[in-house]
Amino acid sequence: MGGQNRTVWSVIFRHPFKLERGKPGRRVRRSLGTTDKEQAQKLVDQANLLLSDSKWWSPAMREQAERLFAREIVAAFYDDLAPAPRDGWMLRESVVKVPSPDDGYARILFLGTTGAGKTTLLRQLIGTGRKHEKFPSTSTAKTTTCDIEIITADSEEYEVVVSFLPKDLIRQYVEECVVATAVSFLEGERFGLTCRRFLEHSDQRFRLSYILGTLSSGADEEEEEEETADEEFDRDLAISAEDRVQLAEKLRDYLNRIQALAVGASKKLEGSLSFSLETATQEDRDTFEELLEDSLRDEDEFHDLLDDIMDDIESRFDQLVDGERKLGPGDWPELWSSRCAAEDRSDFIRLVNRFSSNQAVQYGTLLTPLVEGIRVRGPFAPTWHGGIPPKLVLMDGEGLGHAVSANLSLSTRVTKRYQLADVILLVDNAQQPMLATPNTALRSIVSSGQQSKLVFGFTHFDQMRGPNLLNRDAKEQHVLASLDQSVSVLGKEMGRGVENAMKKIIPERSFFLANLQEQIPNPPEKASQRHTVESLRNLLNTFAALSAPPIPDSITPVYDDANLVLSIRKAVVEFRDPWRARLGIRSRSDIPSEHWTRVIDLTRRLGDLGQDEYDTLRPVADLIACLQAHARPFLELPLRWEPSKGATDEMMGHAIDRIAQEVFSRLHELAANRVMRDRIIKWKEAYAHRGIGSATERRRDVESIYGAAAPIPGEVADPATNEFLREIRLLIRDAIESAGGQLEGLSSLSPARTTVNA
Repeated sequence: MGGQNRTVWSVIFRHPFKLERGKPGRRVRRSLGTTDKEQAQKLVDQANLLLSDSKWWSPAMREQAERLFAREIVAAFYDDLAPAPRDGWMLRESVVKVPSPDDGYARILFLGTTGAGKTTLLRQLIGTGRKHEKFPSTSTAKTTTCDIEIITADSEEYEVVVSFLPKDLIRQYVEECVVATAVSFLEGERFGLTCRRFLEHSDQRFRLSYILGTLSSGADEEEEEEETADEEFDRDLAISAEDRVQLAEKLRDYLNRIQALAVGASKKLEGSLSFSLETATQEDRDTFEELLEDSLRDEDEFHDLLDDIMDDIESRFDQLVDGERKLGPGDWPELWSSRCAAEDRSDFIRLVNRFSSNQAVQYGTLLTPLVEGIRVRGPFAPTWHGGIPPKLVLMDGEGLGHAVSANLSLSTRVTKRYQLADVILLVDNAQQPMLATPNTALRSIVSSGQQSKLVFGFTHFDQMRGPNLLNRDAKEQHVLASLDQSVSVLGKEMGRGVENAMKKIIPERSFFLANLQEQIPNPPEKASQRHTVESLRNLLNTFAALSAPPIPDSITPVYDDANLVLSIRKAVVEFRDPWRARLGIRSRSDIPSEHWTRVIDLTRRLGDLGQDEYDTLRPVADLIACLQAHARPFLELPLRWEPSKGATDEMMGHAIDRIAQEVFSRLHELAANRVMRDRIIKWKEAYAHRGIGSATERRRDVESIYGAAAPIPGEVADPATNEFLREIRLLIRDAIESAGGQLEGLSSLSPARTTVNA
């Protein structure tokens, strides 16, 4: 039993059948919810009864245990036996519902490269660009890390609901930061870099500095404050000098404890290994680092440190004195919601910024890294729109290319939202239009049949310079030429019909925006502002037009699946080859081998945490993207149309898009089943490898998982490949028929499965 130095007592035990690196004995720590030592001891006695009698060691015994043991003990023992599916969108929907076109609303999904200005554009649409109203937060890059939904409504109050990341994921982030810091100490890196290893996770999504503060004295921020003309922060929210000192002292204590743990673990390891860090090869150093992580996990002091950091993090929720809080597993906050009157707008935005801000003067008080999603509703209106809120649902999120890497795919967090949106607004920088990342997004949108929803917003139009760009028209044509080139490439991949349809909508769906960082007055004063306001108003009109229900087409595409197997083979090869390069199984000049630490983190995410990606490593999304990209050309060429006469190109395009959308939606479930859910045990086994040569074994295991999930069809058939082909053919048949088409040649096949258990 632990916790005498904390607000409440906790129970700590090794679980008899929860796995830790492939072996039973995962360490569990749960709050007992009481400050009374005698009551806490009674609960611990109950835990010991569960642990001492193996008859309870089955998930099936939970219901019976709930009748005999306290809720806290049952939850500590039986929770999280398998990764639980979690839908942050639906959690937020339970408090604040997203209106639909039936309610007169247009739902807009913002996509854009990191730093393109999509969040700045969003501010213009909701009128929050004024001083002290900097919501959502912006910076030069890498700011938005959660999903944000803003509902503009002509209402008399503001509402907010926030969903939080699960506790086990936060603890995993913290653990990875601690291990990285320990390695940094042993490597002799300069202290500033070692400190950053602790305060900023390597994927730059999770930053402990936001929550726990920094070692800075504050002088740097004050100097910057004096030099900044457009203040992005509210002075009243800045952390006090006294609090800053206290936070820095606690951080130094954490760093000292990490250093002591690192030195102790290193000495133990060097005594059992045939090399020292000074004489080790790179392979030896990798092995040492992996064994160091295991050695740290064997130390109670390591887990005590993690517990203290997690307690420190959890204490930040105590700042939420108002509103309603809903607790999830382990009494970790799952949702928080609040509302206030419209006249209290400034207080409301201050409150919301605690969950989304990135301001250094507030470090130590922010909850931003803990947030999964934010949804707000209220009378937000652009200044140039007469103060009248347009009926919009604006869905923003992490910028594309948030991490520096070339990807086949967009995250499933993004692609699952295609179906929810009436408009997909692709925001790009007019100075360097349509580079690799926006082209990846364009390919994803078009292959999934969503191009009819596409709108383009080109920002930084005022910053375009060049001897060939003499006027506004020349600048617009320069940008459109880049877009046309991208569409031409897509046409070669997916068919001339796709290219022709895209080129028809580009002129009327492309908007050029300048000086968005400025709050535009009504009426606008500068010529550039007048051009931008005209574009923004036309943009709103386009949103309204695209949210109108489509006119149904009375034509039917009829397909034959004779060429489908060839398309599937190409898709699987396109999926498998890059991963072989990432895993170091084969060499490709354009795709470097991933570091072993990233591969091990991927196996942990899919095997233990129920996530389908780690940073830019996205096997589920990659398989979806490849299958969809190669299914699209097949869908573009039906065997015939019924009726055969009277069908226009536009009607045929709409019919094919509906089918492509249905295929894309269903592929998310198929890919998640085949890559992750059906193979959770295999991912756990890959994660569990340790010792010399373990990185190679793990990479082979991951390649084996992909081989079973997506076998490459060859000349010789085998049962696993046949089942894979059959499953995809049935999926496409059902999608075609559901969307109003027909597929010949599959009548003898039985229905596809609908659910899969790991």
